Amino acid sequence: MRRIAVAVLLLLTACSGTALNPPPSTTLTATTEPLVTSTQPARGFPVEAIPLAYGADGNGVAGLAGPFDRSPTTERMREARVVRVAMPTDDVVAFTYEDGEVRLIHASGEMKVRTTPGATGIVYTQGPGGIDILQPLPDQVPYGRPAILATGEIVYVTLEGELVLWDEQEIARADVDALLDGDVLVDDMGRILVLTGPTDRYAHGILGDEFEASGVAILEPPELTVVSRFTVAEPHVIEGRRALWADLDGDGVREVQVTVSDREGGAQLRVYDEDGNIEAAGTPIGSANRWRHQIAFGSFGGRQLGVEVVTPHIGGVVAFNEYGDDISRVARTTDFTSHAIGSLELDGAVAIDVDGDGNLELVLPTQDRRTLVAIAVVDGEAKVVWRAGLGGRLSSNIAVGTRNGVPTIAVGTANGTVLFWSAAG
Repeated sequence: MRRIAVAVLLLLTACSGTALNPPPSTTLTATTEPLVTSTQPARGFPVEAIPLAYGADGNGVAGLAGPFDRSPTTERMREARVVRVAMPTDDVVAFTYEDGEVRLIHASGEMKVRTTPGATGIVYTQGPGGIDILQPLPDQVPYGRPAILATGEIVYVTLEGELVLWDEQEIARADVDALLDGDVLVDDMGRILVLTGPTDRYAHGILGDEFEASGVAILEPPELTVVSRFTVAEPHVIEGRRALWADLDGDGVREVQVTVSDREGGAQLRVYDEDGNIEAAGTPIGSANRWRHQIAFGSFGGRQLGVEVVTPHIGGVVAFNEYGDDISRVARTTDFTSHAIGSLELDGAVAIDVDGDGNLELVLPTQDRRTLVAIAVVDGEAKVVWRAGLGGRLSSNIAVGTRNGVPTIAVGTANGTVLFWSAAG
């Protein structure tokens, strides 16, 4: 019964500097019915689920490079708040609005209108009818992102906290007590990682409800065999909807990084090996109800660093961290954000090579959400190296993909505008 109550609560949860460039001017391009409309896509297979272009393992590094233009192009289809933007393929862009409507716009001008119960868990598909979205599978939780395996199968979380491997029909099922709104991660070997053990012992609620995870499970397809499982000791919880699953120490083996929180010390970054042994830990914030948002790990300023946003709702400290026996901060800057209180959206920042110099920058909005910036590590300091006004308040994730073969960054705003920055040349 608790799981059903949580699922209902999730369905009710809503997403919630000065620019160097002038704000973009926007014309409403379509307020009437699009060329092709439907309230629901055709159900059933055969369709192919489209894998994520980046971030399937929880590491928010997009493998594209600029330099990106500072002036965007814009599109505005509705006078409605945009909560999600995606570029699932090179010739399709999708806008999701706060009422659950999804508009998939093809480069040819064809458009499909769909509805979705959960913007953060959309799976895009390709089939005889072109690009579409997959409606929830049997007993699937609508929030939380399924994993798409390289072999085409989908792995999703059920209303009972089970994992299901699906390909036209159920192939395997595993009862792992998964976090209902958690993202399912997949690595380059096809292994699956989920957060487990929902608990209300730390009811901060920053991610939309009072339940947080208390453990991690790693499984292997096709039987969804549990190969590793560990928990964090009480009174701690894992405060997040996904781990960051990457090789953080360069030894060729992945580690699991999570934000661990309790009421005494508050949020802390911890790195575990896949057997649950702590390999590194950062300094806790020092008080409860203060969150830290882990984003990515990669090459910043010529060094292998992790980047997070500490207290994204209060001051927003962008922190770059180095990993050893401990997690130590090497650079920081303030007054940015990557998350809205109560939102399930965790893609409010992305690491990408904005200027084409071979190093990553962190792209995210200023605290007031009216300017998009890219922050680099330059000579050991965190500095803004790219900035663009939005002409409104950012209300969506930050999307990265290609349009007509050109690397592109895209965001949506509260007034219905979607802005696109393209790589120059």
